[in-house]
Amino acid sequence: MKLIDKFVRGSVSLSGTDILKQVEASLPSKAEVTESRFEGASVAVFSKNLKFVMEAPEYLREVAKNMKLRVEARADKSLLVTPEEAQEKISRLIGEAGITDIFFDTHRSRVIVEVEKPSLVLGPRGTGYGKVNEIKEKTGWTPVIQRKPPLKSDIITTIRKILTKNSKDRADFLHKVGMRIYAEGKEPKWIRASFLGASREVGRSAVLVQTPESRVLLDCGINVAASGEDAFPVLDTPEFRIDRLDAVVLSHAHLDHCGFVPFLYKYGFEGPVYCSRPTLPLSTLLQLDALEVAQREGKTIPYSSKDIEAAVLHTIATPEEEVTNITPDVRLTLYNAGHMLGSNIVHLHVGEGFYNLVYTGDFKYGPSRLHDPAHNQFLRVEGVIMESTYGGRDNLQVSRADAEDQLLDAVKEVAGKGGKMLIPVLGAGRAQEVMLIIEAAVREGRLPEMPIYVDGIVWDATAIYTTYPEFLHKSIRRAVFSHEANPLLNPIFRRVGGQKEREEMMAKDESCIIMATSGMLTGGPSVFYFSHMATNPNNAVAFVNYQAEGTLGRRVMRQPKDIILSTRNSARAVMPLNAKIYSVQGFSGHSDHKQIMAYLNNMTPRPNNVMVVHGEASKALELATKIRTTMRIHAKAPLLLEAIRLK
Repeated sequence: MKLIDKFVRGSVSLSGTDILKQVEASLPSKAEVTESRFEGASVAVFSKNLKFVMEAPEYLREVAKNMKLRVEARADKSLLVTPEEAQEKISRLIGEAGITDIFFDTHRSRVIVEVEKPSLVLGPRGTGYGKVNEIKEKTGWTPVIQRKPPLKSDIITTIRKILTKNSKDRADFLHKVGMRIYAEGKEPKWIRASFLGASREVGRSAVLVQTPESRVLLDCGINVAASGEDAFPVLDTPEFRIDRLDAVVLSHAHLDHCGFVPFLYKYGFEGPVYCSRPTLPLSTLLQLDALEVAQREGKTIPYSSKDIEAAVLHTIATPEEEVTNITPDVRLTLYNAGHMLGSNIVHLHVGEGFYNLVYTGDFKYGPSRLHDPAHNQFLRVEGVIMESTYGGRDNLQVSRADAEDQLLDAVKEVAGKGGKMLIPVLGAGRAQEVMLIIEAAVREGRLPEMPIYVDGIVWDATAIYTTYPEFLHKSIRRAVFSHEANPLLNPIFRRVGGQKEREEMMAKDESCIIMATSGMLTGGPSVFYFSHMATNPNNAVAFVNYQAEGTLGRRVMRQPKDIILSTRNSARAVMPLNAKIYSVQGFSGHSDHKQIMAYLNNMTPRPNNVMVVHGEASKALELATKIRTTMRIHAKAPLLLEAIRLK
């Protein structure tokens, strides 16, 4: 125990091997430990004594407290019943929960059980461990209960299969990560941030945070509105080396933040990606969709589906508001960002109180139907890297109620003329927000009943949204957990099956609402619908999300008399723009100027340095100036490739 005391006080640095030995030495002899290994920042202890495994929590609480480690006991593989026998026993024990699939993670003695009603196994608040322990006692396997997607989700099923099919590779990878985390490290005498993308522009977010010991990349996205090298982060810099990169932290799943991650694995990255549980399937879905759209339209994305699978295998889903060691001198905590499902404010604690950095990614500090407002209360914070998408002083959004009325009035006007309404949407985020608004309006009789078509990856993303209700607004959580009712599952929404169905919809003489990707009209089915609807004055297009400079969506928003469309063979067609164009800004998942300033002003504690990114140059510079002059703290909008010493 003397070594543990020194470890806690920080007077001696233990290697990963020493830590595992200390964990084993702290357990009673009856533990009969056969192996202990890291699973990322946690430790798993494998025992030949099933009784000890059942009683382990009371012993491990003290070990975890003393060593500041999460430790879990599992049965040695010699104690595990066969998967066939385990499946039979699990079905008997929790069959009423509606088991839909079972995956065996053999090298970690875990079984992932997919059920329709997790609350019947875990209790309404996830604290009912009786049946979980019973499964462990009867089979030896440690059960992990996961919700079955209420809407079929091939992505979630595929990810669960990848992580269990490659059980040994995954276990070896997690142990390697842990050994790196608990390696002896250099003292953090300095910290710097290099801005490799999203500097005075929107898109290709990437910030490299460096200490003498660690290299952590915050986001790694693409610019969907750019082409060539301008679409990707600038990684050919002296300070960026894939073989020296410790970890990637994703703030959320939109492509401008996650779309370039598979490229890292294509070129040899072997480290972890940290993100929330929903961000893993959503980012995978959006990356695969981007690949498919690019191939269909003759464009190039410099990675393959194999690289996306490699990223999945190396991703560590991280609970919100839980401190996690990710390198020898960096600890990570994720908080709700209010932007989309699984979006996070990233907090990095460097050293023992040496420096605390907050990276907002995209955030919403205001009301929405889908999410609670972004978190801004921290124990410590010195520096903030924050977005400025709507950072300009004139970027003031209308209230959410007015925005909803504006959209519904537009739909009613189009329906009255017998026309069609196209709402181009990002696959995840604004699409589901608009679905909730339309669902409530139809249910309450504020909108006439009409077909509501959902196309592109919106349906697949919505399936993921319905799988993680615990990450949604408290009103939706209450509805799901108390009544098993989710408004996103309302049958008024119809999935579009393919191109033939799209053409049939355009040929029909009916009023309808069409929600389709992409949200900026840069590709996907929304461009097909627009090309067929633009000339008819009875039709309309309603934009509900940001339209980047250089996109078709931005050009349409300016409402020219004629619009130029590129065809598949790179030819260009000119057509009159007769459809009515609406821009409804109040639905944005980004904070407007007032909300950004309120977020900073209400942040606890007050930071002393703010770096403004993810905004057009004028907006980023305006916001930085406003922060300097009104809050009297240092603020700047870094240039692309600028490196800033934070301390």
